[in-house]
Amino acid sequence: EILFTSPPYNAGSNKNIPNSGGLKYNDNDDNKTEDDYFSFLCSNINAFLPFVNEIFYNIGLIEKSKRSINKLLYQYNDIFKDIIYWEKSTVAPHIQPGIINNKIEFILCFGNGSRKFQNAQFSQGTYWNVIEGPNASGNEYAKIHKATFPLYLPENIISNFTNIRAIICDSFCGTGTTMVAAHQLKRKCYGMELDCKYAEVIVRRMIKLDNTLTIKRNGIDETQKWLDKLS
Repeated sequence: EILFTSPPYNAGSNKNIPNSGGLKYNDNDDNKTEDDYFSFLCSNINAFLPFVNEIFYNIGLIEKSKRSINKLLYQYNDIFKDIIYWEKSTVAPHIQPGIINNKIEFILCFGNGSRKFQNAQFSQGTYWNVIEGPNASGNEYAKIHKATFPLYLPENIISNFTNIRAIICDSFCGTGTTMVAAHQLKRKCYGMELDCKYAEVIVRRMIKLDNTLTIKRNGIDETQKWLDKLS
């Protein structure tokens, strides 16, 4: 029913992340030209538009993403629904002088162009467009993947905008936080990830959450193999 995802922000670096044992991405340098980055975002949105009711696109405003955010709102003006703001209670100050510290990230909402959401679970006048809470530094997987978000973020969107047993998609699955939230809330998640090194992180995380899950690779059941590996 929905796509909830957070694409790479085009942060302009692919440095080793402390304690992660490697690069942030093996297969994506996160340093595209503005035109290439905008095309990258559009191709992702276009791929899902025929299959989901609504898209929730979490993206932060930084130097190399800000113009693409504006262009996205123009490009998809006809299907733009609303903006939800993720306000983080704590953020690190910017390292360069003259730049505003940013506690806000956007969740751009696209769908049928109406502000009314198709499967809203909240009653009239009870849901606000600001989600407040700590950043992802408390997430145990933040050292593995620099661009994680906290569990409460997908939980909020999934529980408020989808029915039980709904299908949740995440095209940039990272360490699997959206998948965890969907499973805990009795929804089914289809996740994809740019970098194969995070696929194992996701599998390990899901087995830790629920060891009754079936793990398949290319249609072949590898559940016991994974359980033996993690025992």
